[in-house]
Amino acid sequence: MFRNIIKETVAVLALGLALAILWTWPLFPHLGQALPHDARFTPPGGSDMHIWVWDFWWVAEAAAGRGDFFFSDEIFLPNGQSLALHTHVFLWGFLTLPLQWLGGPIFAVGAAFLLLFATSFAAMWALLRTVGASRVACAFGAFAWAFSPYFLQKSLEHMDFGASPWPPLFLLFLLKWIHAKEGKTWTPALATGTVLGLTLLTSPLGTFSTLVLGALVLAFAPRLITVGHRGQMQGGLEMPLMTPNRARLLKSPALLPAALLALAIGWPWLSEAMAELRRAAEFASMHPELGDSLQRSTLVYAHLVDFLRLPGLNPIAQSLFGSGMPPDKPLGWNEVSGLHLSFALVPLALFALWNRWELRGWAWLSAALFLIVWDPGFGRGDGWISSLFRMLPAMDTYRIPTRFFPYFLLPVVVLAAFGLDRVWKHSRGVVAVVAVILAVENWVGTYPLMPVNIPSSIVQLSGEEGVEGVLTLPVQFGASQAMTWQTVHGKPVVFSYLARVSPKELFLCKEIAPDLFALAVPTVDRDGVVNTPDPVAVAMDLSHIGVDNILVDGSGTELPGQIRDVLSELLDEMPNWVRVECESSMLWWQEMP
Repeated sequence: MFRNIIKETVAVLALGLALAILWTWPLFPHLGQALPHDARFTPPGGSDMHIWVWDFWWVAEAAAGRGDFFFSDEIFLPNGQSLALHTHVFLWGFLTLPLQWLGGPIFAVGAAFLLLFATSFAAMWALLRTVGASRVACAFGAFAWAFSPYFLQKSLEHMDFGASPWPPLFLLFLLKWIHAKEGKTWTPALATGTVLGLTLLTSPLGTFSTLVLGALVLAFAPRLITVGHRGQMQGGLEMPLMTPNRARLLKSPALLPAALLALAIGWPWLSEAMAELRRAAEFASMHPELGDSLQRSTLVYAHLVDFLRLPGLNPIAQSLFGSGMPPDKPLGWNEVSGLHLSFALVPLALFALWNRWELRGWAWLSAALFLIVWDPGFGRGDGWISSLFRMLPAMDTYRIPTRFFPYFLLPVVVLAAFGLDRVWKHSRGVVAVVAVILAVENWVGTYPLMPVNIPSSIVQLSGEEGVEGVLTLPVQFGASQAMTWQTVHGKPVVFSYLARVSPKELFLCKEIAPDLFALAVPTVDRDGVVNTPDPVAVAMDLSHIGVDNILVDGSGTELPGQIRDVLSELLDEMPNWVRVECESSMLWWQEMP
């Protein structure tokens, strides 16, 4: 039996990887040379993909003993910066260290995307086998989950909200826990705690969403199909349903060990997060005038029509309706363009309920999670539910309710698998039609990529000895290609990009080096004149924080020509600094020894 389980697992992973290569084509032949990216959402220079390249690189640096996993002293000179509240995806970088050693961080990020789709497929397969679905229904549901329009869309920008095996595995073990017989709760309890701890090392906000999912599972207690002898699923909806026991979970002696196990696994993140929150509180007390500016309201919310339109990456939708992207709100389009309620999954889920109302626990779970995703509110201001979430400590960053969509999709896929098993017994032709509909809905044609081009000056800088720090201009307050450049030259930098943190890094830099800050964040007056600081003062600030190299993007794609010309004149006037000859796409200054 164990050998059969291993064979099935390997076969499912191989199938998932083959589908991942097909559905993200041509990523596979361009591993190490290109990354997923859609220019309709962000320009290549400001793509969030640069975050994941930097994250993976920093994990390798820390693993080699050159820093801490959750704190980097190589960014935001001279103080460094915590990574606890950053979208660090530490675990994916750690698990793919061999791939990074093999081909570098860009290669490892691309390979990790393929592996995440494959493992998500296998995890959903395992969940559906646990709830009693046949292999046909497992394949259908695993594909619907892993290659959903939402994951295919989000993987272009946000690795921490892309395809993941943790939600289905968490639901699998939690269901086993609440359905376990007396005295047999230890294994599923510890497995649940393990998955929760691993989620914490992947995405802190994803951990919060997972806990909400767990609370709703306990509230609605969806039921499982009876498990046969030796763990083999009896299959089909004709088998009796197992009765969950929520009280047994809450009274289980394994509850506390499971919670402690989750905390122990996630402790590297938790300890740094608590330290960073203390630092942030101290900073806020010193700057009370910034209190209101640190609070965040709902940034993106969904309309009902967003759940009904075809996915934004779907070639059919693009040919019929264009990209559909609001020209002034690319971020909002990025968050809602994958919220498609499948024309295949929803009817199957309703059919399952029609035939067996005892499955209603799954329906109530789906409905509750849909309300969280939709987050209704008067006049579409702040949603009611997200407003409640943000009343919790440190949850003011929860401002995009649509990112709950995968947790809503989970029970819908389970119900659809039940429905497909019912249909399979009566008409395999209908199943084939439904499968084609799902494949057409999820199809993206050619997966959008961006080539990763490293300027020769960055490679040249990597060979420079004794470099103390690098200032890269312009400063983009978003993920920028400068993050990928740092993974190549490997030198400490002044500015970087961190998600979901307070602006204290910029204020600290402004306090320590005010003229440098004015240089990095230039302003233009009413007459169109660029306001710049004194070159001597800038040189003193650079020396104060340990910067001896300055790179300026000279391509004109990220920096307006007027500001670039003014900056060049100022840098040329700094005493003891000289311009280094390099390619025209990059301007380079070095401090004389």
